[in-house]
Amino acid sequence: VIHQTAIISTKAKIPENTKIGPYCIIDEGVSIEEGCELISHVHLSGNTKIGKNNKFFPFSSVGTIPQDLKYSGEDSKLVIGENNTFRENVTINPGTKNGGMITKIEDNCLF
Repeated sequence: VIHQTAIISTKAKIPENTKIGPYCIIDEGVSIEEGCELISHVHLSGNTKIGKNNKFFPFSSVGTIPQDLKYSGEDSKLVIGENNTFRENVTINPGTKNGGMITKIEDNCLF
């Protein structure tokens, strides 16, 4: 189910059973596995891979460029496991050089 106000790139990979609420934005490069829910006002961006059954609450910002002054546009990645909950106003960014260009979140986490 995709709300009519959601903006989704045609290059994002989203299974049919993903619930996408009002005013969500999903950019190119995002890949979501089955059973995920974006309640409302969620922004998913960048080279971001999201596992099964994750839930994103309003105003989560996931996958936008790193909050690191040394970041200069390198290709970086965010990988999220399964069964995680991202509550309101959570920001998760991809990795930078010192972290191997990847941020990895395992399963069953609460943010």
